[in-house]
Amino acid sequence: MADRGFCIRVALALKLATLNIPPFTSKGRLASKGVTKTRRIARARIHVERCIGHLKCFKILSGVIPLKLRECE
Repeated sequence: MADRGFCIRVALALKLATLNIPPFTSKGRLASKGVTKTRRIARARIHVERCIGHLKCFKILSGVIPLKLRECE
């Protein structure tokens, strides 16, 4: 997820990830597909922000992470 102005599409493609930018319009109203996409992105954003909050709360990233935790397949 990203806002306008982020040029990371190529870097994400190398990691096999996709970039989800919310649709926007200059006229004021979105088409029904745009509304649906915006709602899906908003739901995902809530989960991402919650996970970031947990990381900060539990200080998971405050120390060195062992290499054995690098791959989580």
